[in-house]
Amino acid sequence: MNDTPNLILPYILAAQSQKHVTHNEAIRALDALVQIAALDRNLSAPPPTPAEGDRYIVAASPTGAWTGQANKIAAFQDAAWLFYAPKEGWIAWVADENIAVVFDGADWTALSSGGGGGSGVTDHGLLTGLADDDHAQYHNNARGDARYTLLNPLTLGINATADTTNRLAVGSAASLFSHSGTGGHQIKINKAASTDTASFLFQTGFSGRAELGTTGDDDFHFKVSANGSTFTDAILINRTTGAVALPNTTLGTGTVTNVATGTGLAGGPITAAGTISLANMAAATLKGNSTGATAAPSDLTAAQVKTMLAIAASDVSGLGSLASASSVNLATQATGTLQAAQEPAHSGDVTNTAGSLALTIAANAVTNAKAAQMGAGTLKGNSTGATAAPADLTASQTTAMLDVFSSTLKGLAPASNGGTTNFLRADGVFAPPPGAGGGEANTASNAGAGGVGVFKVKSGIDLQFKNISAGSSAITVTDNTPSNQVDIGVAAGGVGNAMLAVMAGNTIKGNNTGSSASPVDLTAAQVQALLAAQPTVQTFTASGTWTKPTGCKRVRVRAIGGGGGGAGATATSAQSCGGGGGSSGSYGEAVFDFTSTSSLSVTIGAAGTAGAAANGIGGNGGTTSFGGIMSCPGGVGGNSMTSGTAAAIALGGTQPAVATGGLIIAAQGQGGGHGFRLSGTVAKGGDGSASVFGGAQRGSNVAAAVTASVSPGAGGQGAISTSATGFAGAAGAAGILIVEEFY
Repeated sequence: MNDTPNLILPYILAAQSQKHVTHNEAIRALDALVQIAALDRNLSAPPPTPAEGDRYIVAASPTGAWTGQANKIAAFQDAAWLFYAPKEGWIAWVADENIAVVFDGADWTALSSGGGGGSGVTDHGLLTGLADDDHAQYHNNARGDARYTLLNPLTLGINATADTTNRLAVGSAASLFSHSGTGGHQIKINKAASTDTASFLFQTGFSGRAELGTTGDDDFHFKVSANGSTFTDAILINRTTGAVALPNTTLGTGTVTNVATGTGLAGGPITAAGTISLANMAAATLKGNSTGATAAPSDLTAAQVKTMLAIAASDVSGLGSLASASSVNLATQATGTLQAAQEPAHSGDVTNTAGSLALTIAANAVTNAKAAQMGAGTLKGNSTGATAAPADLTASQTTAMLDVFSSTLKGLAPASNGGTTNFLRADGVFAPPPGAGGGEANTASNAGAGGVGVFKVKSGIDLQFKNISAGSSAITVTDNTPSNQVDIGVAAGGVGNAMLAVMAGNTIKGNNTGSSASPVDLTAAQVQALLAAQPTVQTFTASGTWTKPTGCKRVRVRAIGGGGGGAGATATSAQSCGGGGGSSGSYGEAVFDFTSTSSLSVTIGAAGTAGAAANGIGGNGGTTSFGGIMSCPGGVGGNSMTSGTAAAIALGGTQPAVATGGLIIAAQGQGGGHGFRLSGTVAKGGDGSASVFGGAQRGSNVAAAVTASVSPGAGGQGAISTSATGFAGAAGAAGILIVEEFY
């Protein structure tokens, strides 16, 4: 065995060299653990300027140099923190609270509480009815000590066991509640709300059989039960009127007379002497007896009443004569005739005058939409030769009624009887034109500058073109007189924009058929489809909203969280320290189908803040997200160390959580570089962690201001200090999100 079993003090072994080292280590542990007086037990990070020999109980979730040391005793010895794990039963004094605490194997628990003036007293705060240093259970206050008062027990049992429900329990043949010598005596049962219960419950074998009181409301109930779970109201007294009701009592046969007003009977209260209000009736019913024999009244439906009165659905004679004319003449209703005197005036498309049953259609009221539908390719008309309703006429029926074109009439062209040489003359006759061979004389016309000339050539006549040079205009001509042939072509560049066919709005000439074809007018979507191999890109360096471009079908998203910040450093005279570097943000890459998505919010993770010069730890980077479908956590800030001369390490920021969201690449951010100290004059700041978008600043061994990282998502470097001059760490770099859009 090399150590003692309780305080874990090292033994000096036989033939051990450097025995003073082991001895001094044991003395150092004894100095820390014997007569433990901790300055504080609520700190999660070490104080910035501890004194030699200071002791603390490390609180939960410790950070910095205390990371992972919760509940241990931290002693600052030889300019460094040493940690001692307590065992169950160890007792320590906490100076800032002025109390003693004991370790119960899992946590430090108060053993005493402050009593003022630096003194402590035994804590009985958790004992029922006792305050600190209160031992009233040992005496009956016979000495009249003003500190002690009579107990106020939470439960009391007299020959019976009380519990949290029955806080007062009495086991006795009888209980007496009497007056105090004069006056009367009240037993009060109070409830918190109207819907609660304040009652007396009578039981048999601890099972309820009768109950009286305000149960569930503020009316007074007399209830009975056969099984202790289902209770039935026998008497009910209204809290407002005092009326008494017997909900489940049926009156016997006979006549009720001289009953006092306000008395309740089955069916409702009595409203006047000798008068009983009947039970509520079903909607649209009458009281009666349709059994054909003597019986109690019941609620009869309209059909049952009609049957008793022999009234048919179309018969109203059984109702007697009407006192005055109504809006519907019931005497003639069966034949569907209404009283003209009761007919109101109609307006709109259909009109009449008040009191008249004759309806007419107003002039110009029948619109095209209200006319009867027409057969395809027809016209409304009348081809009968006499007055008649319009009908749908075919093209043949229509042309049969139209005039034929003549010298005096405009109309349909007469039949041509076929052929290719006859033409329609002004007098309406088809005839061949004048001239040899039935042709025309040679003519020519010029459409003007930029236009195209019109030429007419008689058959068999050679056409001569003069003063036209090939390429001098849009038209080139070759004279082929011997063959009676004229070749006309378009010179290169000869067709101007004005000569092209008119284009539809917002279109581009092109061919999207996949093979050689004439140009057509293409829409923007058709053009984008041709350019689908060239994605568009949106880059976000600040939070905002991504809006899907028209035609976009899928996107590739690349994103990284913000980088963690580096820790700061400040040393005291002849000492040094270095801060850890921040880790990089996590990277994610994914492809999403956005056929039905129009826009998504974008959040760019903020850069982790630089650790303060006073040995501050670096801030964590923010999370970069794409809507709710992709999330890239930010890097973690670097840790700091206190100044000193002994070798020490300040941990760099740990790796953040991995990116999530259906990713094809999910790269966890890299941890930051550690800062370290070799001596009181030699230290180095931790490297900032590089991201997938570029490198980060490396930590220096020279005390000077540091530079923030610029590559998206990279961590910041830690600072160093070898004097009282402090330097803040470097901030990390903010995240980025890139959206490539494919069509």
